[in-house]
Order: sequence, then C-alpha cells, then structure tokens
Amino acid sequence: MATTQTPKCPVCQDLLPPHFALSAAELVDSALGGCKWCLVIQRAVEWHRPIEEVNSIGVVRDGSLILYATFKEESEGGFHVELYSEADGSADQRRIPKARTVSPQRSLEASLSLIKRWLQDCKNKHPACGRDEKIKLPTRVVDVGASAEDVRLHVSNEEDAAYVALSHCWGTKPMPIRTLKDNLIEHQKSMTLPPEAKTFVDAAVVYDKDDWAKEAAKMSQIYQNATLTLSADGAEDVTGGLLPTEPPESTSAQAQIVQRVEVQGSDDASLIFYARLRALPPSSPHSFPHSSLSRAPSKLSTRGWVVQERILSPRMVHFYREEIVWSCYSQQRCECRLLPGAPRGGTFRHLLVEAKSAEKANSLTLGTSTELLFEWPSIVTEFTSKDLTYQDNRLPAISGLAGLMMQQTKANYLAGLWSFDMEYSLLWMSDHKSAKEPIQRIKIEAYAPSWSWASTDGPVKFIPRHLDQFSSRRSGDDEIDPIFRCVRAGTVPVTSNKFGPVKYSFVTVVGQFLPIFYDRSRKVWRPEDPDEPGMALADPRLEPKFVFDVASEFPDGGPPEGTAGYALLRAARYLWKGQWSTPSTEVVAILLALVSVDPIAFKRKGVVLHAFDAEKVWKNCSEQSLVLC
Repeated sequence: MATTQTPKCPVCQDLLPPHFALSAAELVDSALGGCKWCLVIQRAVEWHRPIEEVNSIGVVRDGSLILYATFKEESEGGFHVELYSEADGSADQRRIPKARTVSPQRSLEASLSLIKRWLQDCKNKHPACGRDEKIKLPTRVVDVGASAEDVRLHVSNEEDAAYVALSHCWGTKPMPIRTLKDNLIEHQKSMTLPPEAKTFVDAAVVYDKDDWAKEAAKMSQIYQNATLTLSADGAEDVTGGLLPTEPPESTSAQAQIVQRVEVQGSDDASLIFYARLRALPPSSPHSFPHSSLSRAPSKLSTRGWVVQERILSPRMVHFYREEIVWSCYSQQRCECRLLPGAPRGGTFRHLLVEAKSAEKANSLTLGTSTELLFEWPSIVTEFTSKDLTYQDNRLPAISGLAGLMMQQTKANYLAGLWSFDMEYSLLWMSDHKSAKEPIQRIKIEAYAPSWSWASTDGPVKFIPRHLDQFSSRRSGDDEIDPIFRCVRAGTVPVTSNKFGPVKYSFVTVVGQFLPIFYDRSRKVWRPEDPDEPGMALADPRLEPKFVFDVASEFPDGGPPEGTAGYALLRAARYLWKGQWSTPSTEVVAILLALVSVDPIAFKRKGVVLHAFDAEKVWKNCSEQSLVLC
C-alpha cells in the first residue's frame, strides 16, 4: 500500500503540493533553519532581485517549478522564475522536475536529433496530424542530395514522395539565388547555393506570371501535404538562416541565461538545479518561444503569406532566436521544456482539423461547414492586419486557405467572400485606426470589386455577428444582424487561379434604398426628401458615423465636387450588448455610389453606423433590387 509522505518543512512543504504560496520572510527564516528546499527557492529568486525586496512567492508545479515573486512595492508587480533539474539522480534530485537548458550558441546539427524525435512521436501518436504518407510532389522541389554539391532543382512528374516545405521572409535584400526561365535547365542539373542564402531552399520559386498564378492556387496542397514545414522565425530575410548566430552579449542570447543553484542533499551529496527568468509563465499558450525577456513578434509572423502557411501546415518547426518550437495539429513542444502544451492556431485551425478528420470518416456535417464559413471573417481580419510587399498579392496570399475551404464546405468563393455568408461578409469595415499608412484602393484595373475587402490595401474588421439571444451575453460585444438579401453573385478570375484576382464581378442585393446627398455648407450627409428631391429631411437626433472604405475618396468627410448619386442600402440592425438599439441608432447601412445608369449599378464606398432613424426616415423606404460592382 502506498504511503503519504509527510513534509518536514511547514513553509515549503518539501515542494510536495502541486501549488502553494509563502512569504519571503518565512522563506528566509526556514532556509536559515536548515530547509534545503526553501534555500533553493531563495537562491533562485534572489539571483534576479534581492530577497529583501520580495513580498511573497507563489510556487506551481507545471512541468518544472514556476515561481512567481511579488515585490513589496506593489507598483513594481513581480517576475517569474523557472526552476528545474537536468538529471534524474537521487530522490532529492528528482524532487524538482526536469527541463532542458538551451544554449545560445546551439547549432542546427545539434537540434536535428530533437526535431527527429518530435517528428517520429507525432507520426506514431497523432492521427489528426497524418501518418508518414507519400504525396504527389509540388511542381518544383529542391533535391538536397547527399551533400551541398548534390543540390539541384527537381521538376516533378506528379510522382509520390515525402517533402519538407519552407516558410521564410524574403526581406528587402537582393535574392542571392533565383530560378528564372533562363536558368531553369541549369538549376535542374545543379544549384550552387551561395553562402548568403542561409535560409533559402524555396522549392516553388516561379518564373513567370502565369506560372506564379498556377502555383499560388496550389498552396493549400503544398503546405498541408508537407511532412514538415520549417519556419525561419529568427531571420529578418533570406540571408539570416534557420539558426542565426548570436554573440553572447546580444539581446537574443540573454533571453536564455541560466543560473546554477547548488545545495546539499540529505546524504550530503550536492544537488544541482537551474533557474531562469521567464517573461511569461511557460505554460501560457502565448509564451512560446520561452524567453527571459519580453519579445516582439518575429518579422516572419507579421507577413501576410504566413497566415495560411501556419494554418495549413500539419506540422511546423519554428526556428526562433530564443529556442526551437514544434507546433502540430495535436500539441506544441519546445526546446526548453519536456512536457507538451496545447496546440495553437485558433478556432479556425481547430475546426479545420475537425473537418478533415470528419472527411476521412465520411461524416462531415453541415454544422462543421457552417462553423468554418462563419470563422472566415476572423481569418480576413488577421490576414489584412499583416504586411504584404506587393499589394497585388492580397488575394493570392490567402488563396491556399480559400482552396481548402472550398474543398471542405463546397461553397462558392467570390473575390475573398463566400456565397453562403454574403450578407454578413459584405459588412466589412476598413480599420483606419490600425492602419500603418492611409488605406488606398488597390490600383489594378482588374483585381477585386468594390464590395470586396480585397479592393483596399489596409486592415479590415467586422462587428461581431448576432447568432442567438445568448451570444452577446457570452462575448460582451456589440453585434449586428444582417437584414438585406443577396440573391445573385458571380466573378470571373483573371488567371487560372480561381481564388486570385477577378476581371468581372457583380452582386445583386435586395433591401431598402435611401438616396442621400452631402450638404457642403454644413458638411453633413442628409437623406433626400421624397416629396422634394434635392431637399433634406429634418436633422437626425444623432449624426450618422460614416466609415469610408478609403478616406481620401471623401476629403473633409464628403465626396469631391461635382459628384452625386449616393445612396444607403439598409443592411443590418445594431445590437448594443445583446439589446436592440433605439430607432435612431439601430440602422447599419452600406454607402453606395452610382457608377452606371444603363444598366443601373453602384460601387460600395463604406459602412454607416446609426444611419438615420429607423422609424422617421426608413419606414417608408421601399425595397429595391440593386447591382453592386
């Protein structure tokens, strides 16, 4: 029969409980009284700050021991220290769990054995991530051969093989090596990688516009079928390499500084543990990579193309400056800790894994498909907040995700929106506050219709949708409920990539229609009086809030001189904290500009909140069928 071990120390309880707290004063007294475990905690904490400045310490057993020390001066907050062992040894040595020390001067070769163990473990134990299956190769891959001299470009003939994908940032420096039409044959014989091309093994470098469009459409297959994706998060550009060399005094090298903590054990043998400062608790899903310092997002994570690469890749190894991190559909792992963490990727990736699993079992439900489509606006919001070097990449850079979505949901894709959810999707708004530069229209004649978020080059956002009477209570957010109808829509792509730019497009909507004009003398928008065209109705109780797609199209809040033909399409009801707003605030409308009389067609110009009184202004407005282009 197992016996319960009785702790000798009433202060630290011999580190046996999963979590406890103690005061710094108690800790010091107990350490002076001979408790080796209190002495370990004291030395780990005072390595960072004098123990006299510390008020209390919380201890949590979470893979290793996590110490959270609070200062006597409340305004200073506190700090986290991770305490761990590297050896098994005696029972005393095993009292503090094991973890790994990460060397700032680690090499790629030394990291390969750990990556191989993670990969094999994933293949053997994670059905959701996929087995070791051979898949049809992408159009072009780099055959790395047995040595650097054997590297060459391989043009596949759709043969089956396993391959590795690369996610990296090109940067602004000249590309050290490129596959172009002129050197395609030469690279198939041999590719000499120059020393400055540390990161570069991008197998799908394309060599003309049509080919680029064709390959961009295949991104969903390229990344989701890769055995592994290598993510060069630590590199600023293609010359950085997967593991950038860091001098000892560099900020990144300081992120993994470790302090040795030594005390005498029960048998007088030395017990050796290690302490390292942590900016966040290591178990936090947002703490990867673990670091002693607060860190900014990697340059790679700010790029638009990376959104789909990270969602689509079933397995990815992130080469951060601080440490290597494994991320797959089933879990996260890191170089410094032994226990895995929960998988990351958000609701969309979770639903995608669920949908793929259901598809394999021939049990994909309408509910799963609907949930995926309802999550698309959140992907658009995330994607448009990222950077793109070339704005004509706005649709291609998300086309891989769009392709997989169509495969899973069977919905029609329309220049960044889905036919299944058009009413809500048409209510996107330009996020001018988050934009780094003034938002502009993409200046390409055949790219995206005005009603698509892809027609602008800045971040967009959505007011949360109203799902049921409890959704607002759960989230605490304001919501909108679309009330107009989209009855017909269509697009014609420019290239063979049906998820890329479009040359012809339209949406036919049915809803209440209200002509408006801009009063230049007062600098306000007003509805036209139906009985006296050109005259305004009475002033509203609350001025509407116009969120223009492109603010420069409406200098000083109004259209340029000589333009007319503006109208509002009543599009949604606004719910404030789960309750209908008042008649003067509930109307959400889409701002339209007349662009053609025969046939009548409008372009979208923005979204208007509390767009005139629902009873006094909109009550007598009839429904009309309108074409948006």
